[in-house]
Amino acid sequence: MCDKSFDSYYRSVFADLSVDQEESATIKSHFLNANPPPDKLLVLRSAAFRIGCEFLTDKKQDNISLLKAISAVVHIMETTCMIPIESKSKEVSFDESEMEALYRKIFEDLLIEADESQELAAFYKNTPPPKDKLRWTRASAFRIGSEFVTDDKTKNIALLRCINSVVHSFELNCLTPKPYTLNVKSFDMKGDISKAAQHLWDLDVNRANANRDYKISVQGGKKPYQKQDEAADPLFT
Repeated sequence: MCDKSFDSYYRSVFADLSVDQEESATIKSHFLNANPPPDKLLVLRSAAFRIGCEFLTDKKQDNISLLKAISAVVHIMETTCMIPIESKSKEVSFDESEMEALYRKIFEDLLIEADESQELAAFYKNTPPPKDKLRWTRASAFRIGSEFVTDDKTKNIALLRCINSVVHSFELNCLTPKPYTLNVKSFDMKGDISKAAQHLWDLDVNRANANRDYKISVQGGKKPYQKQDEAADPLFT
């Protein structure tokens, strides 16, 4: 699975600022085929917001449509790759109005403070939404967030970051990745060493990629005594 391929895919999804039923099925298939490991889900969800920021304009209604499209992508990822956390506490009353008020409090200054983040996490833990309210809880973050959408791109980027933080807290406290099974293709053990090495490389879905996860800054010269034999940056950055 390549993160950059998802970046490109998100751009194609957000290009028309909408996600219809047919496209929803296609997006679900894309996630199923990619089979992202659990530690990639946060990256993929955050990428939806990051790429979405590229499509913000000075038109408020278009920005609201974009927010709905991002919400659709996040919903599909959650329902395809995650399951609800089983609550161990006794059944408590889930207060929808309190949840909405907390969302508005977070969004009104377009910045989620540490104490607000802790308050939100505590709310999810102490009064966890029932299973039939999970979609509503996450969707409400987008719905209420749309109340704060403007024609100012800088403010809208800040808003998307806030919504992403809220969704992150929601997923962290209310959902968990589905049991993961790596899709492994059969391999001929009598094959040559180069094919074996490539097979191992393909299996490492969480590998670091040059120029994305790290960069190499090589030396200028070839001998220790050459003055130009030093690089401006560390070997790995």
